[in-house]
Amino acid sequence: MLPSPSPAPVMPLVLPPPSPVPLPPPSPAPILPVVAAPSPVPSQPPPSPIHPPPSPTLALPIVSPAPAPPSVAPSPAIPTPVPAPPALPIVPSPVLPPVVAPAPILAAPPPLLPPAASPPPPPSPIPPPPSPVVSPIPFIQAPGPPGCRTVLQVLQANPDLSDWLANLQGLGQASALNNPLLNITMFAPVNSAFNAPLPSGNSAGASTVSDLFAKRPTVRSPVSGYHVVAGSYPLSQLQPGTTLPTVDVVRNSGQPDTPVTLQITAPLKVQGVGSAASITQPDLRTCGASIVHVIDNVLLPFNPVTGPVPDG
Repeated sequence: MLPSPSPAPVMPLVLPPPSPVPLPPPSPAPILPVVAAPSPVPSQPPPSPIHPPPSPTLALPIVSPAPAPPSVAPSPAIPTPVPAPPALPIVPSPVLPPVVAPAPILAAPPPLLPPAASPPPPPSPIPPPPSPVVSPIPFIQAPGPPGCRTVLQVLQANPDLSDWLANLQGLGQASALNNPLLNITMFAPVNSAFNAPLPSGNSAGASTVSDLFAKRPTVRSPVSGYHVVAGSYPLSQLQPGTTLPTVDVVRNSGQPDTPVTLQITAPLKVQGVGSAASITQPDLRTCGASIVHVIDNVLLPFNPVTGPVPDG
């Protein structure tokens, strides 16, 4: 204890010159390397190792200025260089290449549309109007006035024509006769005509037309066709000497069909190949231009004695 009071007078002399000079140079140089290390700068007591060179006594007073070093080494300066500049490299422009990927949009098939336009040539295959089924029965271009009757309806309305109608229906002609555009002239025999006697010695051995139809069913079609003429012929045009080509035809191999005709021999008189008839009720009008003339006998397109035409 006694020796300690003696050095007290020495301190005022020594402290002034050395304290300022040694402090500045040693403090910065060692502090910077130490600062390079992370946050441990405040915890280490750097001043104690620095003071030993001058004198061990100085170490005690130097301990007090220790607060200066923390200010000299501002840790905030370090975080500034450390910040996310690396973030810039991390933000890689590779995002742009994906944007380049929309190039396939160019490859999208707009060019395919032009080829698609080429196929529309097939509108032409509109089937041409069916070649007229060489049906000898003609049709007019426009229907008749409202409420008019077809040929079928005219026949149905006359009970004395029921046998003739049944014969036509048996040949499948009802649908055609019900067409309002039909344009024909028909000679319709009454029911009693089918029971009229045929000339004796006929090739079929039939007594009446009904008997003939029963024994020779194939003659029904030509006989029925022999009562129909294409076109409209009112009574005013049925003058003596008029020849009417019927829809019944004679078919010869290698030659055109030849229609079998009717002759108007006198007013209201119709002559056929194998029989004649009289018009009893003329000019029954139908839709369009078709006309029905009621007759009293069946017209035969063949001579019943020599035999019916095979194909009629």
